[in-house]
Amino acid sequence: MAETTRRKAIPACCDIFEEDGKIILSLEMPGVTRENLEISTEGDELTISGRRDREKVPEGKYLTREIRDADYFQKYTIDSTIDREKIDAVFKNGILKVTLNLKESEKPRQITVKGE
Repeated sequence: MAETTRRKAIPACCDIFEEDGKIILSLEMPGVTRENLEISTEGDELTISGRRDREKVPEGKYLTREIRDADYFQKYTIDSTIDREKIDAVFKNGILKVTLNLKESEKPRQITVKGE
């Protein structure tokens, strides 16, 4: 069986939702380890990438091989309402959750009405 090259994979984006002034992205990235994840911002782009390497069989040979090495890659456009200094990420059980916090000036607020 011939070795194949790495394939490009787009993470399955499970959810994008807003909660308490935050936007949360939830991405499935099976087989990726935390050490093989990279999240960065540049300008108005948020880039998420990860690398999945197949397990190496110490001895013997494969009878079938369907799991491939993969490079996950996804870009999102973020606007000026996102506080780039307060982007958080948690990776657990193959699910990456990225939290984009809105700038304080962009969050809804209640205005107190003053009177005489």
